[in-house]
Amino acid sequence: MVIGYEFVRLMKNKFPSAFYLASAVKDYFRYRFCLVSKVPHSLMIETSNTCNLRCTMCSTKDSKRKKGSMSMDMYRRIIDDAADSGVRHIALHTVGEPLMHRNIVDMIRIAKKKGLYVMISTNGQLLTPEKSKELISSRLDMIRFSLEGYEKKLYESIRVGGNFDRLVKNLRDFKAIRKSMKKNKPWMEINSVLIKEDINYAKKFYRFWKPMVDLVKFSVEANQAGYSPHKIHPSLRKYFTSREPCHLLWGTMSISWNGDVTACCIDFENKLKVGDIRNHTIKQVWNSKTYFKMRKNHINGRFGAMPLCGPCDGRCISEYKVHKLNKKIEKAAIERSPRKS
Repeated sequence: MVIGYEFVRLMKNKFPSAFYLASAVKDYFRYRFCLVSKVPHSLMIETSNTCNLRCTMCSTKDSKRKKGSMSMDMYRRIIDDAADSGVRHIALHTVGEPLMHRNIVDMIRIAKKKGLYVMISTNGQLLTPEKSKELISSRLDMIRFSLEGYEKKLYESIRVGGNFDRLVKNLRDFKAIRKSMKKNKPWMEINSVLIKEDINYAKKFYRFWKPMVDLVKFSVEANQAGYSPHKIHPSLRKYFTSREPCHLLWGTMSISWNGDVTACCIDFENKLKVGDIRNHTIKQVWNSKTYFKMRKNHINGRFGAMPLCGPCDGRCISEYKVHKLNKKIEKAAIERSPRKS
């Protein structure tokens, strides 16, 4: 299972044109004929919906949904069901900070013992040398750090409550510990959201953070589920295409800490609840009439029939165009400045 995901990442990087063309063809047929696998290939599991930061662009801080953390009994049942039914990929995060769960390392180990690919996305603030060693020893496949800015003032103005110097130390320590343990996993990557096209800023960001991780990549801001606090910058519009069905409905299931299942990974209030994992299996929820109706609505362009989907333009972004943007930034970042005569 893990080898498959490493292969996909390699193909996406080495042969992007062929990869994204193949993805487009696959999407055409699955949307045209509403082809759905028996189970999702990926689960996003909300280990906790609490967070230690109050980021300006994130609605977690404003959510009215009850706060909590997933019980280990429920988690084990989900992982057993996932492994037995053919799920391949587990992401231990949705709208909260996964390191807030006191048993996050055990959660990773449980999923790895079942042969699943496991990743987490974190703000990195809660890492310590001991926690880093535990995460590396757990056989975690990927750790993604979400952040903006390469200077203290900008970072701390966006990631409210975060400490820039602590984050830099945590990332450097994590990579050094991984090296000292003679491990090449977890894969370390940074994802940062661009609120406008600014190659000069992105180049400096890349140069600052790249020595600390394996990959730095950028995504472009979108009105994800209608939660964007401001209008999308005109310079980013070139990365948007015509509206298509959301691929999450065909490949990814999101499970909240209490067992509720929602169709969207950034559904802060669980407005798109499609079932629950407490009384049903993954396969039962995935193949339910409610899920099927949502897919048909998307295929027929009735996005406004569902809360969150109407204003969302997150699935209008061209992944191929954003990939080319990342390559452009990377090239600019590694080019040496011309020497002065």
